[in-house]
This record gives sequence, C-alpha cells and structure tokens, in this order.
Amino acid sequence: MAFSQYGNWQRSTGRLDDPIDIDGDGGFSGLDSYSEPTSLKQGMVTASENMRFDGGKATVRKGLEFKAGSTFAFTYSSGVDEVFASGVVTDVDDTNRDYLLAATKTKALLFGNVSESDEIVAEDGSYLVTEDGSRIATKTYDRYVSYYSAEFATSDVTIADETFTESSHKYQTGDAVQVSTTTTIPAGLAVLTTYYVINSSSNTIKLATTLALAKAGTAINITSTGAGTHTIQTVVTDSMKASVLQANNKVFIFRPGARPLEWDSSFTDTNGDGTVDSVFAAKTTTATSGSACPEADWAIYFRNRLIVPTADTISTTVTNNPQTILMSDILDDNEYVIDGEFYMNKGSADYIIGAIPYQEDQLIVMMRRSIHMISGVRNTSTAIHTEITRQYGCVARKTIAQQGPYTYFLSDNGIYSLAPGMDPAKTGDAIAISKVAPLATPMSRAINDVIEEVNFDDSTISKAVGIIHENKYFIALPITDGTDQDCTIVMVYDFLLQAWVSRDTFPTGFVIDNFVITSFGAGNTKRRLFAVNDKGWWIYGETQTDDSTRVIGTDTTESTAISGKLITRNYNMNNVGVKKFHTGQVACDLSDNDVFTITASTTDPDSTGDAITVTGDSTEDMLTRFGIRSRGYSAKVEINVSVGRPTFKHIVVEGSSLVLGARSESVA
Repeated sequence: MAFSQYGNWQRSTGRLDDPIDIDGDGGFSGLDSYSEPTSLKQGMVTASENMRFDGGKATVRKGLEFKAGSTFAFTYSSGVDEVFASGVVTDVDDTNRDYLLAATKTKALLFGNVSESDEIVAEDGSYLVTEDGSRIATKTYDRYVSYYSAEFATSDVTIADETFTESSHKYQTGDAVQVSTTTTIPAGLAVLTTYYVINSSSNTIKLATTLALAKAGTAINITSTGAGTHTIQTVVTDSMKASVLQANNKVFIFRPGARPLEWDSSFTDTNGDGTVDSVFAAKTTTATSGSACPEADWAIYFRNRLIVPTADTISTTVTNNPQTILMSDILDDNEYVIDGEFYMNKGSADYIIGAIPYQEDQLIVMMRRSIHMISGVRNTSTAIHTEITRQYGCVARKTIAQQGPYTYFLSDNGIYSLAPGMDPAKTGDAIAISKVAPLATPMSRAINDVIEEVNFDDSTISKAVGIIHENKYFIALPITDGTDQDCTIVMVYDFLLQAWVSRDTFPTGFVIDNFVITSFGAGNTKRRLFAVNDKGWWIYGETQTDDSTRVIGTDTTESTAISGKLITRNYNMNNVGVKKFHTGQVACDLSDNDVFTITASTTDPDSTGDAITVTGDSTEDMLTRFGIRSRGYSAKVEINVSVGRPTFKHIVVEGSSLVLGARSESVA
C-alpha cells in the first residue's frame, strides 16, 4: 500500500480487479468550516462541535460543573441573587487566596476554595457550623460583601425639600438605590423600584427617577414621610453592565454613569456569619489635588495606576462614548492630573472600547474603528501616543486577550491578532521600542461562515467575551437566530495546533456572560476556567456531562449528555473523476455505554447512506467498518455522539474510479 502526500492510499490490485483507492485522515488537526471541503489538507475537518483535538485524536469535550450550589445559604430570588458582574479578587492577607466575585443586586458573593486539611474558622476562633451543630464538611465556602445602605426614621424625611438625613452618609450622585420600609413607604416612592441619588450635602440626599434627572438635581416630590423605618439600599442591576476590578488593594464595581463602588478588600468577618465587616460604597469625589476618579464603564490596573476611559464632558446618560484615557497617580486611584490624560482620535466618530497592557510599559487602546498604543506608562509626563491602525477596531471589550506578545480581539471583520515587532527609537538613541502591527488576514478566516452568523448589532456584540486558558482561546459569541441576543456558542482555538478545533454548544437556555480564571482545587493552586451567567458559575470542561440548568443555591445535580459532531473533509482520492465509493472505517476508543452514529454521504451526485449506530459495551479499542455503495465526485463521513466521550483516531474510505485508467497518483 502506498501513501499519498494528499492523504490517500492506493491498494495493490490484480489484472482484472478494479483499482481501489483509499483516502482518509490518520489523525485530526483542526477545523475549517469555511473553505471548500475537497481542498482541505489531511487532518482538517469541516465541522467539529463539542470536540477537542489532542495528539491527533478527537474527543468529545468535558462538561460544565455547577459550582454555585448549596454553599450559599439563601433562597434564590430572580432579579435579586442574579449575577450582574463577575471577576477575581485576592485575599492578600490569607496566603493570596483567590475568590470568584459575583456582583448581585444588593451584595457581592465571594466563592473560594479550601484544601482538604483547611478548617473553616470565624475571626473569634469558632468554627462555622451547619444547622445540626456539626462543622461544615465541604471544600468550598462563601462570604458576602454588602453594598452600602442606610436606615431613615420618619423624622429623617423632610417633605419640604424632599431630603433624607443621614450624618456623613456615603452616597454619591448617580448611585442606583431601592427603598424598602418596615411599615409604610413615603408617598411618591415605591418598593422594588430603582431610583438615583442626588448628593445634596454630607448629611442629606434626595432621590430622582432617572440618572439624568439625578445629575440635573431634579428630585422626586415626597408628599409624606411614611411610617416605620425606611432603608435606602445601594443596588447593582443588569442594565448597568457593571464590571469588576481589583486594584491597589481595593476592589471596584464600575457602573456606567455613576461613581464606582469601592471595597477595601478586607475579608474580616467578626461575627463569623459569612458577611465581611466592610461594604461596597460609592467612591468619593474628593481628591487631594487634581481630579478624582471619573465615572467610568470599566478600568484596568497597570504599573500601579488605575486607568479609565472618559468622555470630555461626563454625559447625563449611561452611554458617553469616551475618547480619552486617564491614568491615576502611582498608588493613588483617586488622583488624576493633566499629565495622565491622553486623547484618542479626538473629534472623530470613534470611541474607546477597551485597553490591555502590552510588554513592560505600554498600553494598547482598542477603539471602535482604530487601535492605538501609549508607550511609557511609568512616566506619564513623557509618554508617547501612537496610532497602530485605523483599518479596523474592536467591537467587544471582553474579547481582548493576550498569549505571549500577541493580542487577540473581535472586530467587525472577524477575530484578529496584533503581532509583535521592534521599532528603532526616532531620537537617534541606540534603543528599540516594542511595537505591534495588525495582521492582514483575520485569525477567524477558517470559521468565517460562523462569523457571518454573529449578531453585530452594537448592543448585542458588546456581550461577546473571550479568554485564553491552557493554550486555547475561548470566545463566546451571540448568534443571530431570530430572537437570541446572548452568547450561546463558544469557538475554541488551539494555539498548539494553530487551528480552530470546536464550536461548543450547550443545552437550550444556557448563555455565557463572562469567563473568569481563578484558582480552585486542592491547595488552591489549580487554575481553572469558569463560565459565568446570571444564574451562577460553572467550571468549564470538568465532568462527563453538562450540569447547566440550576441557579445559585440549588444542590440537585442536573445531567445533560454532550452531543459531539465531527464531519470530515470531502475525500476525492486526488482524482477529479466520478468514483464508486465502497466502504469506510472508523477507529475509536470506547467506554461502556458510549453511543455514536456514523453516516457517509457523497457529493455530485449527492446521496446519503444509512446511519450506523455504535454502542460501547466495555472499555475497548474498536474498528468499525461501514458501507457506502454510492457514486460521486467525493465522499465525507459524519459522526454524531449522543452519549459518552469516545475518542476517534482515524477515518478511511475506499473507492474505485469509473473512468478507465483514471487512477490517483501516489507517493510511496
């Protein structure tokens, strides 16, 4: 048998035998769903759903493991305990233990991990216990950080000027709040309704119906003081599109149009009830000199500076289309001076989407229609702003990710990367500075058909999120299917293979709002990828099935089999003539009760054979042969896995030419 450079074989035949050609893939190396299927090189497939390629083998991905279960001791309430933002925070006083922070309506949930030998102990030395009095026997535990609130007696409400009095309150103008009461709410207000604070003085506040009216100072007309005790609770809602960041030993929740909420990151829990002593409260507007941290949608922390985007004039609405980058003083996140102000395409129809550090002292700024770099972040007075490209920009901040010196992001034209380079300094000094250049061809070329399915409406595409974990780029995308406006699929790129490998799909209703990488497991050292949405968080790629339908606080495991799909390239034996395809074979490793089907089809003329179902009855290495018995220019094989995680090693088809003498040329 001879082997062709195109991946086909030719079997020896006798004088009167039909020449038999063999084509196939001895392994699997990537996904290309965009190119013509007969033009693909050996090892490439035209469809791969929920699959991973490793060492030339194709295996169904591992499943989602729900981790926001019964460790949280409250009953889930829709709209209250939903997750509206997420990120990673570190308790630097506790051996740098990581937590996944989930911002809900009235508090931030902290999900962490303890090792096998750790005990869960309160600050006073007592153990946290269950209702029956026994020590908690779990590896995971939770803590909470409340958002700032204040209680007001009826005597604290003044209807003459609509004020609520609280000495040295921590509210700032624009804070979103909701009002509750023990008896009767003041006339003019309603429970479960979001209002916005007007910071009248250090001791008084008013409430407005919208953020714009709060900034304009237009208060709600309060016509009665109500009865009982009233609580004004700071809230985070879904419409805020909040984001989480830890910087300078503080944790921030940024909210468009409002002051960021700030927590001192102290995990002290004096009462041992799971709620830490300090709270999230709006960041003060007072700065020692210069200007205080502006209202911003998001921020990054780099070179000990808090870096935020801002518009020239803060808008009275949530959307402000920032064109300026502001950098704080070193180790002072509420001090901004003119040296730290950088204009990006000022005056153009362009605005900042996101930013990411690059190399040791540079910042890449992604705008909607262009990309820029600020060099020399350490000393902002001498920093240099340069433009990288205006051929394209970035459409979704959370898709920006880095692997080594390469930066990846989603643009209008697909997924691109910025490649590293060096540029001699223009001053004549013998120094070279780092630079980046945009690649002309998108990294997503091989899946351009998927990119064409993506909903690029601004309000929808901004939800896309990407992250790099274990040499793979995961990017969750919103697909246009009539009504869906959320990220329901994940495309996976493998850097070791330099190829896309899978389109991950999930049970109906499961969406991805964010990816978070944090330590989890024995010793708190294993870095794991978490997928987060409004119902909780899941370890991505951990179990045999998907557990995707629960909400925070539930402990009943759900199990959904992962449906894997693999469709080969079109095999044509390197022959442009029509062939008669006879048989094929699939080699795989099976476990007990694994189930998959094999279907072969031909092209020009088109035909599809009967599906063959294979069920594993033990752990075995199996070679399955199947008939094709159809004519066509080419043939392909489709494998659909319905149960289990079988591993596929090679696929082969056999056929013979219908034109005398038309035989493929092989290379021995």
